[in-house]
Amino acid sequence: MDHESDKISRLEDRIEQLEATTKKMMPTRRDALKFGGAAAIGAAAMSGTASAGSSQVGTIGDSNNLVDVEAEDIDVSDTINGASVSSAAAGEALTSDGAGGLTFASVGGGVPPNFSYVDRTSSRSFATNFTNNTGKALFVSVRGSKDGNGDRMVMEFVVNNQNIYDNDLEVNSGSILVDNMTFSVSGFVPNGATYRVNGFFCTVLDWFEAEM
Repeated sequence: MDHESDKISRLEDRIEQLEATTKKMMPTRRDALKFGGAAAIGAAAMSGTASAGSSQVGTIGDSNNLVDVEAEDIDVSDTINGASVSSAAAGEALTSDGAGGLTFASVGGGVPPNFSYVDRTSSRSFATNFTNNTGKALFVSVRGSKDGNGDRMVMEFVVNNQNIYDNDLEVNSGSILVDNMTFSVSGFVPNGATYRVNGFFCTVLDWFEAEM
């Protein structure tokens, strides 16, 4: 190998070493994202847009300078668009107010798996309006007993002054009535609605309600 070829070979080796060293010094994509995030935080802090609450380390951007963030795991201990994470009850989900605000609340979607019947017999009576203030739909089931007066027995289930279900037995229609005979009416009551059960020629035997 002549002197000139040897110089070229050593120069090529040097170039390869420099390329390897440069690759080691260059940040990875993950490192670049970290550096970018740190720079954004620093810029926000210096511009006066960063703020901190009792459980925050700061914020990036503001309502006029929104930031897109891609993350794998996020742990929130304060609020999400106004929804308090710490005060959310078990089983509640995030619901929207239609204007960007969020809140935790129970949501519909069928009969809850763990509902229970509550005996309201002692506090309920026929022909009396009650109001469902539970915040949920209410299932009501009432059983009446014939009281021996007349040859007819009628029960009506009324919601917001609308008769939605009734039982009407009358001897003249071919029905067989005996004293202490029982039958029932039932139905669902929306939250905030009034409801009552009208009973004729019968008395309340039992009255059960279950929050949905």
